[in-house]
Amino acid sequence: MAIESILPGLTGPALLTSPAIGGVAAITPGAAAAVTSNAEAATQTSGAAPPPPSALQAAVASAATSQAGLSGLLADLTSALRSPSLPSGVQAAAAQILDAQLALNPPPTAQALQQAIAQSGLFLEAQLAQSGAPPNGDLKAALLNLIEALETSTDPNAAAVLTSNAAALPPPYAGAPLQGQPPALPLIMPDAALELVAALLSKEAKAALSRQVLMQAASLPKSGQVASNQASSSQGADQRPGASWLFELLFAAPDGPAVAQFQIDRDDEPPKNGAPDPICRVRFSLDFAPLGPIHARISLSGGQAHVALWAEHDETRSMLDAQQADLTDALLEDELVAQVAVLQGRPNVAPAQAGQFMNRAV
Repeated sequence: MAIESILPGLTGPALLTSPAIGGVAAITPGAAAAVTSNAEAATQTSGAAPPPPSALQAAVASAATSQAGLSGLLADLTSALRSPSLPSGVQAAAAQILDAQLALNPPPTAQALQQAIAQSGLFLEAQLAQSGAPPNGDLKAALLNLIEALETSTDPNAAAVLTSNAAALPPPYAGAPLQGQPPALPLIMPDAALELVAALLSKEAKAALSRQVLMQAASLPKSGQVASNQASSSQGADQRPGASWLFELLFAAPDGPAVAQFQIDRDDEPPKNGAPDPICRVRFSLDFAPLGPIHARISLSGGQAHVALWAEHDETRSMLDAQQADLTDALLEDELVAQVAVLQGRPNVAPAQAGQFMNRAV
């Protein structure tokens, strides 16, 4: 994936709607009806106040104990779609999730990335509050549809003993270290009973949905931003301050579906007379074979771009280092003056605050 394709278009009006999680109650099946009902209370403008702390905290606490990565679900959906006995509703929901994958060859364009971010599930309730219907291709809506479609085929007894294929990942939160999810091996065999297939997919889909809720909670405006955002809600979309989003995108890697995690932040204050342009910051992590884990930090202000790339494999670091000049030249073609650094290992991230997620069983 070309790094330069991420930079243009990230601050366009289509992406500056803050997420809302009025639909957190839709973690339980009920799909579109439950989401739409909860969306009536969701924010309709950028930066409306988040849900009351008690409701938000309860949603986060519930999701943190059940969340897991998407890569296992993607592998098992790919395998399950080969079964002719899979119900048509499950097939349609599974296909919608897998269709969200971005191709790597050729690399995705800035427009494709922008559309994928809008459909990542982060903005579902805010979009529902505006239009009253789930947007086409939304990942969170597709997960809800899959869970609802699986309900009639799920054996509760089977679900209780199944081991999920979901990647064991720390719960996401604002400022957390990012982690890409490499393709997983499927647990579903071609001759598996439909009840077992449905139970496993349901368990993995609910875990992925919980992770979506945590990323939405992490992307809500901080309490100090709410009043400022409400005061600016009548401004143009490109003037709304304090955008901050945590989300994941799906990629069609050579060895199967993979997941990259992103965080995008924009400075609170819009530009004023003679002041510098606001800074947009992008962090992402991915893990594709044969490159292994790669992490990036990009900051963009006006025509200046600062890019730092970390590779955990020595061979990948050497390859990126050899292409450093090409990346700088490519950014210059986009009229960006760039500074590019290639590093070994992982970026340093501030440790989580004490009590961010507490294991109450200990």
